[in-house]
Amino acid sequence: MKETRQSRRKPSPAKKSDPIDLPPLVHAADGRYLTQLVEAAACDGRERRQFMGLLRRAYEDTMDLEVLYGELPGVLAGDLEAVEGFERLLESLVARGLPGHGSQADGRRAQRHEMSRLAALGGLGCEPDFFIRPDRIVSIAAGIERVARGHRERHRAFVGAVMSLWRGTRHLDRLNRVARASDPLGGRNRLAEHMRLLVRDGQRAAGASGRGQAPIGGEVPPVVGEVPGDPEGPPGEGLPEGGGGLWPPPDSGEDIPLPPDPGRPPGLDPDFCDEARELCEQLVEEGMLGAPLPTATFIDGILSVSAAACSGDWATITITGSGFGAAQPRDVVVLVDYLEADVVSWSDTEIVIRVPADTPSGCVGFRDETIEAERQRLHGQAQEAWEDLAVGLRCLGGVDLPIRLPYSSSRPPCGELNRFAGTLPEMVHFRVNGGHDIVITRGTPVTLSWRVDNAETIRIRRTSAEGPGLDVTDPPGNSWSLGSWFPPTPEVEATYELTATNACGVVSRDVRIRSRMRGALQILGVEAIQLIQRFDLADPAAGNDVRLVANKPTLLRVYLDPGLGDPLRQVTGRATIRPFGAAQSDPPLDVASPINPFTRPDGSVIEGFMTVPAGGSSRVTLESTLNFLLFPTMLSGHLEITVEAYVNGHRSDTLWGLHAEDRIDPTFHVRREQGIVQIRVQDDRLGLPPPSIAQFTDTMRGVETRLPIASGGLVTLLAPGNEILATDHDYTALTSRGTADGAPWEDLLDDVEDIAGDFDAPGAVWTALTTDDPRYNPIGGVAVIGKPHLAGRVGPPLILTHELLHTFGFGHAPCGGASGSDIDNRLPAATEDVGVEIATRQLVPAGTHEMMCRVQRPDRLSWMSIATWDIVFDLLA
Repeated sequence: MKETRQSRRKPSPAKKSDPIDLPPLVHAADGRYLTQLVEAAACDGRERRQFMGLLRRAYEDTMDLEVLYGELPGVLAGDLEAVEGFERLLESLVARGLPGHGSQADGRRAQRHEMSRLAALGGLGCEPDFFIRPDRIVSIAAGIERVARGHRERHRAFVGAVMSLWRGTRHLDRLNRVARASDPLGGRNRLAEHMRLLVRDGQRAAGASGRGQAPIGGEVPPVVGEVPGDPEGPPGEGLPEGGGGLWPPPDSGEDIPLPPDPGRPPGLDPDFCDEARELCEQLVEEGMLGAPLPTATFIDGILSVSAAACSGDWATITITGSGFGAAQPRDVVVLVDYLEADVVSWSDTEIVIRVPADTPSGCVGFRDETIEAERQRLHGQAQEAWEDLAVGLRCLGGVDLPIRLPYSSSRPPCGELNRFAGTLPEMVHFRVNGGHDIVITRGTPVTLSWRVDNAETIRIRRTSAEGPGLDVTDPPGNSWSLGSWFPPTPEVEATYELTATNACGVVSRDVRIRSRMRGALQILGVEAIQLIQRFDLADPAAGNDVRLVANKPTLLRVYLDPGLGDPLRQVTGRATIRPFGAAQSDPPLDVASPINPFTRPDGSVIEGFMTVPAGGSSRVTLESTLNFLLFPTMLSGHLEITVEAYVNGHRSDTLWGLHAEDRIDPTFHVRREQGIVQIRVQDDRLGLPPPSIAQFTDTMRGVETRLPIASGGLVTLLAPGNEILATDHDYTALTSRGTADGAPWEDLLDDVEDIAGDFDAPGAVWTALTTDDPRYNPIGGVAVIGKPHLAGRVGPPLILTHELLHTFGFGHAPCGGASGSDIDNRLPAATEDVGVEIATRQLVPAGTHEMMCRVQRPDRLSWMSIATWDIVFDLLA
C-alpha cells in the first residue's frame, strides 16, 4: 500500500491564471482603411450603398471567429464562463454542419517542400492577403486543445469547424488584397471593377435562389418626450480604437448577397498566389490537427464529491464510490481540475483529499502519471507539424518563427457526479450594466447582475456616498434594478459591493459607476438666410451681412459642435423671437421649432430632431445644422432671436453639456411692393385655354421667393377687358436648325406692349403667361432690358425671375466669358456664397451659376448672387 502523500508545497492561491493579452483579431486601422477604400471606389450614392452592403456581407462571415477569439483569453486562463461560452459556440458550429477538415497531407507534400524551399530563398513573391491572420487562427487552436481534453474526434471536429469559418473569410481577404493593390488616382481602379463584378454576380445568385433584397440599415433612436432620463438612442457608430473586435462597416441601404464563390476576376492576381494561399491554409490545418495527444485522466467509480470542510489554510474533500482499490496506485494522482491534491486516506469506496482553502471549483478525477509522461513526450515530438504550420505562415507574410503552443496538462472530464463546488464562494461575475467599471450619462437606468456559486449568503450594498441606495441580503434572482441615476453633477462616482459567505470564508467584489457629460454641446454660430448669405464658421461675428427683407420667410441655420468627439443624437431646440431690447418676461412674438427631418424606426418621418456629426456642423450640408423656419409675419424691424439647442428631454441639463444657447439681433428691412399686371394668354392656334388664375398666381409666387421682397410683395393688378388675351402665334415653332424660335414669344411681347399703351400703371410690370404645353418650344420667357413688359409660360419661376430682372434694367452676367452690349458688369458669373431655396429646402452651393446668365436651362439650378440681391434690394427701397 502506498503511503499517504504529504504536502510538497505550502498553501498558495489556487486561482486560475490571469487573462492573457492577445493582439486584436483585426486591427481597427485595417478595417477603417478598407472601408474608406471601398467607399471611395463607388462612383455614386447607389453604387456606394451596393459596395458597402457587400462589404458588410463579407464581414458577417467573421462574426463567429470574432466571438471565439474574444473568449480566448479567458479560456487560456481557465475562466469558467469563458470556457463554457467557447465550448458552446464550437459545439453549435459543429451542429450547424460546417464542413470539417479535408487534410490532403500526402498529396500536398511535394508542394509543401517546394514552398519551404522558395520561402527559404526569400519568399514566393505573393503579397500577404489574409485579413484575419493565420496566427490568430492558431491561437484559437490553443483554446480548442483545452476544451477538447484529449478527445481526438472532438478536437478534429472543432478544428474543422474553425477552418471552415476561416475559409469563409476569403471574400474579405480578396477585397482587402485588391483594395490595397488598386491605384484609383493613377488610372484603372481595379477595386471598383472587382466590386462591380461581385455586385453583379451576387445579384444573379440572389435572382437564381429567389432571395429578396432587404435593407440592412441600422436602428434609428426613438423620438421621445421631454422627460428627464429619456434614452439617448443606440451607441455611436464607428471603429474601435483597439481590442479584439472587428469593425462593423457603415450600414447600407442594399443587402447585396455574396456570389457563391469569390472567383478570380481576370488579370487581378496570378493563379499561383491563389494556389499558394490555399496551400498555406492546408498547412495551417495540418499543423492544428498534427498533435492529437492522449488523455491521462479518468473518473471511473466516482459517485459523489462532498462539500469542502475547511480548517485554517486547508480544506478536506471526500470522494465516494466503488472500485478505487484498497490503496492508491503508485502512478495515479487525484486532481481537482488542474490541481494535484494531497491524499489523506484511500479505500475501495472512499478517498479523502486535502487542498488549499481557496481552491476553485472544478471536476475531480484521477491522472495516470505514466500516460501523462507519454503525453508530454508526444507533445515534444509534435513540433514537426507546427514547423509545417510555420512554413505556411511565412509564405504569405505571417509569423516568421516556428509556433509552439504551451503544453496543456490533462484535466479530468466533467460528469454529473464528479463536480466539486469549490471551497470559498465562487463569484462567476458581478456587473453593473454589463461591466465592472462603467461610465454613464445622467438619467441612464442602472442594473446590477451577478452569478455566485457555492455561497450560503450574499449581500449587496452601496459603499459610496453617491448613487442609488441599496443594502440587501440574499436578494431573489440574479439582478437588481436601481432605476435611473440622476447625479447632481458630472464626474460623480458610485460603488457597490457584493459579499458572498460560506463555511470556508468570504469573498467580495466591487463595481464602479462614474457619471460623465454626454456631450459638450456648443453653438458655433447662427446664420439667418433668405436667399443667400455670407457666413464664416471661423469668424461667425463677421458674417450675416447680406441684408434681410421684412415679412419674408427666413431660415435660421444653427451651427453646432457636439464636443467630446462623438456624434450627439436627438438634438432639438427652439428659437424665441422678441423685439430688440424687450424684457425676457415679455411674451415673445413667436417660438419656432426645428424643421430637420427625422426618420423613426417604423420608417415614418417627423420634423424637429437631428444628429450632430462628430466633426460638427458644416455649411455645405443642410442636414448638419439645426434649422428653424421663421414665419414672415413676425419678421420686421430690429429683433432679438434667442436660439437654444439641446438633447431631447434634457433642456434643463445645463451642467451636462446637453444644452447650448446663443443670440443674434438681425434687422428686417421693409421693401416696397412690386405691381404685376396679369394677362392670361389663350392659344387659338392649338385650341388651348388660358392658364387658370391659380396657375398664374403660383408661378408668380415662385418668382417672388427668388427676390428680396416680402411674401405677397408681388401685387397682382388687372387691366379691365384684357385679363385674357387671345393669340394665334405658333409657340411650337423651331428654327431651321431645330432650336427654339423666339419669334412667337417676341410677337406676344409686342401684343403686351400694345395693351400697356392703353393703361396707366406706373412701376408695374405687364406680365402675359401662356399655359405650359409639352408641344411648345422650350423658351420660357422673354423681356427687353429696361422695358416693363414680360411674356412667357407658367411654371418656370427661375426663367421668369430672370426676365423680370431684365425689366428692372439688368443685363446678362458675364458667364463663361460672355461679352456684348447686354453684359452687366455689376454682376458676377457665379454666386459668392452658400444659398438656400427655402421652399424646397435645397442647399445652393457657392459657385452656382448666376440667374442672370444669358442661357437659362430649367434642368440646371441657377441662383441670385449677393451682388444682384443688393441691387434689387436698393431698387425696392
